[in-house]
Amino acid sequence: MKERKVFAARSRDFSEIPLLKAANSKNWPDRVSVAVSDLRQRGASRPQTQKTLTSTIQSSFQKQLSEVDLTELLDALKRDGLIVVTGTKVGYSIPAT
Repeated sequence: MKERKVFAARSRDFSEIPLLKAANSKNWPDRVSVAVSDLRQRGASRPQTQKTLTSTIQSSFQKQLSEVDLTELLDALKRDGLIVVTGTKVGYSIPAT
């Protein structure tokens, strides 16, 4: 499969698959956790503007978040001190692990 450039990973349960985990997260701690782990995984290539950050978060949740939910999620990230928005620019203070 590697020769055909098909990459696969094993999971014990469907709920462990990151894509499904994000789509199935309904409560705020889970949503914040999914957003933070996605941003942590991106490393230095995190979104630099608020517009791209909202687009990135929306895509990691399969575009299932309403505008209100997205705004509340961004507010939760700000309130927890994980992101700092200055004008349109975004700064991060996400711990390594």
